[in-house]
Amino acid sequence: MAYPELIASNLSKSKKNIPDLEAIKKAGGTGGTSLDIEQFEWEKNTNSYRDVTNRLRNETIRTENVRNDSADLMIEDYKKRQAGSIGYGEAPNFFTKKNEYERLKEGYKNSLYGCQSTTNSAYCSAGATTNEDATIYNRNVLSGSKLPFITGNTTNDENATALGFQLMPKGTQPGRGDNIRVNYDENNSRNRGSGGTTHSAISDGKGTSYYNSGNIAKGVESGGGYSNPYFFKLNKDGSQNSNNRVMRYVGETNILKAEQKNTKSVSVQSPKAKAAAAASNKATQKSFFQKYSNIDVSKSMSELNKLKR
Repeated sequence: MAYPELIASNLSKSKKNIPDLEAIKKAGGTGGTSLDIEQFEWEKNTNSYRDVTNRLRNETIRTENVRNDSADLMIEDYKKRQAGSIGYGEAPNFFTKKNEYERLKEGYKNSLYGCQSTTNSAYCSAGATTNEDATIYNRNVLSGSKLPFITGNTTNDENATALGFQLMPKGTQPGRGDNIRVNYDENNSRNRGSGGTTHSAISDGKGTSYYNSGNIAKGVESGGGYSNPYFFKLNKDGSQNSNNRVMRYVGETNILKAEQKNTKSVSVQSPKAKAAAAASNKATQKSFFQKYSNIDVSKSMSELNKLKR
């Protein structure tokens, strides 16, 4: 705060421990409290802005860590399989739903989706949480819950926002930990208005993607095709070179950005408080603030200075 000595709660005529503007107004008071009211409101909005800004910064860091960690988990499993330390039919270490893994492995012949299950498990183990209440497979999932286990690409696409994912604009190149939704823009039988994804992969941000090809027993595989930069190049007509799209885990960052914007729009110190702050020194500021809390904000600064003297 630019003028800490003008914190309303420090002034004798301020209404302490009043939670909101309406309560301050109802409290009334002698000697006039209009300046106190405006200052309290400004303080409240300023503190709210600082609070949401801090939460946004922390959420931005958290979601970036989730993306990085999910990529690390996929890459680690792939390397271990290449080295032979994890064999065919063994679940990835990040696959916490071991019973679901066995079910998927047994049901591979029935076309259960190992790709979505694998990327979903990586995000879950990396700390992804939901940011909206949702109903997934007839189960209620509350906001802030650990990412639910989702085997189907269509179910994931339909609930992406609630799960904390954002579909990025066409032309967005995959970053580390981004989810590649293969054929998302394709008008196929899976597309019920929220995406026609036929395959799911996680990008390392360098043009290589990690995924399961559908046979869950194979664990994590790798290739450059799904996240090739060429596929995401935007053409002059606005089209993209493929139907693949980038889906990014952003958690609550968009919600917090909107909250920050709304808070910032009202976090402006009142003209009266600014006039008080213009007093020559801290001692006279407090006196000026208390004595002239009902000054007319339409008065010019020269008139205010006369009052101050």
